[in-house]
Amino acid sequence: MPGRTTKEQSEHMLTQFLKTLVFVCNTDKIKYVYFDSLSSFAPMILIRAALLCNIEFDLVMRDLKVHQIKLLKRTGSKTHVMFILRDYSLLLNFSVQQLYSEFVSQTTIPKARLVQEERLKDFAQELKQAQIDRVNALYEVLSITQSTIFKQFACDIVKSGSISSLAMKIFLTHYYQEDTIYSNGESNDAFIRKAYFGGHADIYKTLGQNTYVYDVNSLYAYCMRKDMPVGRPRPLARCEGMPLSELFGFVDAVIECPKSIVRPFLPVRTETSGVIYPTGRFQGVYFSEELLFAQKLGYKVLPIRALLFDRGPSPLMQFVDDFYQMRLQAKLENKQASQLLYK
Repeated sequence: MPGRTTKEQSEHMLTQFLKTLVFVCNTDKIKYVYFDSLSSFAPMILIRAALLCNIEFDLVMRDLKVHQIKLLKRTGSKTHVMFILRDYSLLLNFSVQQLYSEFVSQTTIPKARLVQEERLKDFAQELKQAQIDRVNALYEVLSITQSTIFKQFACDIVKSGSISSLAMKIFLTHYYQEDTIYSNGESNDAFIRKAYFGGHADIYKTLGQNTYVYDVNSLYAYCMRKDMPVGRPRPLARCEGMPLSELFGFVDAVIECPKSIVRPFLPVRTETSGVIYPTGRFQGVYFSEELLFAQKLGYKVLPIRALLFDRGPSPLMQFVDDFYQMRLQAKLENKQASQLLYK
């Protein structure tokens, strides 16, 4: 574009792209647009384009990642959503090539490659075609996945922004038995959340030779099949002196970890250092089964108060079993993407 700076050309390209996208979505009544890399650099580009076009937008973010961008249109005092931009990888966390090879064809999707600026004209058509092929491949993959999931579970993937929300929708639609999971209330919920910690990822030995590495097959799924706290919660204000074997639920306890334990088991949240795994004396809220295991390791546990539940079969058992069988079948058929999807 003669007479325009690089910045002006870039902004013109962005605004034309977004205006075209708005026109196509409005004309064809498209509500969801999936991008290949919306959670990385693309959001900033799209937000910049929206600002240049004076289009209002609404972001949904989790863990510093953009999950979706709603483009809005104001009519008088009302605002409605024109369409929603999403990142496909939050729903299907595999490469487009891997998904395409498994679901559509073994054909290799051409990749766009970096070229020197002075040679852009020579490769313009090649780069354009590579992107078109990639977009078409992503469309076919999403269409087949949408059809497959709907046939199996009567759930539409476009109604879920991520794989976790899709899993929840499938569970609630087909596996959840009404009134089996009670609402805990605000205070009980806050108490239970104190017992929730992430995985233990500390390194105790940074270098070794002839070491063994262990991986537990489907550990989360295995744990989800165990007996769980069920029924209505029953607060117990005082439980000093009661044996842990009589307490099933979440227990606030004073803990003493012997100095001799090299790899401590129970975590503690601190204001300065975050989550640590200490020895010595401390207090915290834990699941009763964790405390029983800690006792076997040599910990001393003094229960103070508890939130008790009935012990019952996991409401997730059939859900886990069905998806595990689907995963095994996909493994037998050497379908790697399907294995990860069911996992």
